[in-house]
Amino acid sequence: MRFAREVLDASGDAHRPGVGSGGQMLDVIAAAFPGSRLRVEQGTITGPLHHEGQFHSLRLRFEPLVEIFVEIPPVDGFELLIQWGDRWLGDTNLGDPEVDDAYFIRTNDPLLARTWLDESARRALVKELMRVKLETASEHDRIRELKKADPFDQSEPHIRRPWTVELRNGRLSSTRGTRQLPPDEVVKALEIVTAIAGASGRWGQRCSELALLTGARVKQIVDRIELGATAILLEEQRVDVEVRYLRRDAGPLGRLTTRVRGNRASAADTTWSLIDDDVPRGPLPEPPAGAKVRAPKPLRHLVARCSREEAPPPFALLEPLFVRATDKARAVIATSSDVTVWFDGAVFAAEPIAIAARVIAQLATDAGLAEGPYR
Repeated sequence: MRFAREVLDASGDAHRPGVGSGGQMLDVIAAAFPGSRLRVEQGTITGPLHHEGQFHSLRLRFEPLVEIFVEIPPVDGFELLIQWGDRWLGDTNLGDPEVDDAYFIRTNDPLLARTWLDESARRALVKELMRVKLETASEHDRIRELKKADPFDQSEPHIRRPWTVELRNGRLSSTRGTRQLPPDEVVKALEIVTAIAGASGRWGQRCSELALLTGARVKQIVDRIELGATAILLEEQRVDVEVRYLRRDAGPLGRLTTRVRGNRASAADTTWSLIDDDVPRGPLPEPPAGAKVRAPKPLRHLVARCSREEAPPPFALLEPLFVRATDKARAVIATSSDVTVWFDGAVFAAEPIAIAARVIAQLATDAGLAEGPYR
């Protein structure tokens, strides 16, 4: 169902949807994005925009410039800017030559930017690049033909540039800095913006698939990822284990991190930590106080601390988390109340999450484990 109200254009004349610019734009967008529930109101088009199985809260403004705004779930302070131009003006490469050579990208979290701009988002950017190249070539052909007919013709080609896309303060916005645009260009811009905004939903889908492969009982999954909130809740050996993707948490530095945590069944007086200091720190909190102990091979490169020297970390139990080709843990911290495994970046493979859940469950239900056979 579509809603519509009268909208005033810049001259103050009232137009019914389908007649004035706002109404015509609404009709074109509604046809391009079936299932959307949009309305024209006070010079804007607003409402849920449906694209590739997801709904996005849209606000399309026409004054003073044509601008697109799409709300996204919380991203824990993540910021991202995508502009057409020399890659050296940016501070982040995605590792995708087609995108990196055409756009410059600035962000406060390069690791998260590479995750957020996934295959679908990058293909949308490349598609826009191809459109611009084709239209530019067509314009130059048009100018050549005009000059053939009239050597004194002074016509200049109309060169179109891709839209600027910015993610800031939990909102994705896009503009080309112009007051008027044909509806088909706005539709193309909406396809790009929703492809980028849709990363949250695609991320959620990957987590749902991951959770089912861990072998643990799945108690909670989400449709869309909210950075800093619980993405997956598992039950392993009657212990609740939560998985979160976050940037800041208790630490001062913002960097995409996967955190797997479970509460200890009862308060423990033995605390310890095992940390890989060669991995960027990110939001990792300060470890519990304790004396340094030497870890055995192959964990010798890790920094181990424990509150009681006679009860060091359970190295043998923790070894599978650190001795891996990919998705290695960067830290395991046991406080008096919980056990937490930290990974750098976003972990989408089921195996490291499953191992972390089993380790946490065993430690959470046996506070004296460090004094047992895993010492």
